[in-house]
Amino acid sequence: MTTAADILIRVRQQGAEIWLKENGNIGYRNCSPDLVEQLRRYKPDIVRLLRIHADCEGTAANSQHDPGSTPVMPKTFSRLELAQDALARLIPDQKVRRRIMAMAQADARKWRFLGVETYQHVLAGNVMDQVEAATGKLICFRGAHEQNRFNGWFTREVTP
Repeated sequence: MTTAADILIRVRQQGAEIWLKENGNIGYRNCSPDLVEQLRRYKPDIVRLLRIHADCEGTAANSQHDPGSTPVMPKTFSRLELAQDALARLIPDQKVRRRIMAMAQADARKWRFLGVETYQHVLAGNVMDQVEAATGKLICFRGAHEQNRFNGWFTREVTP
């Protein structure tokens, strides 16, 4: 199963470039035809991940590629969205990512009876715990004014 994160990893591996344009379209350079097709097929998910990335970096990196593009407006994200983004960006091996997600989902299933919101909260925590254990880095969220919403994430070295 291909995900938007897998496609973005392929973009990086191929030495291609991708960015968000002001109009919400994806700009790209040096992409193979099959990669361009995947970019089109998964555009909404890729746009969401690129926005998360831009917010997390706190830069207007997308505007350096296209004079007509502007920085993405700050947006808030759920804990699960940011945990999935951290998983995609910090764990390069697709098999390891799948294993981490499967383990996190299996552990979170027992919390479904408390509702979707609780399940997603537990799932996000499980994903973050697994990523932190695999990378040795602590994942921290940037706060937002909204409850249970965040502006982005960053990592810190774990100090004993």
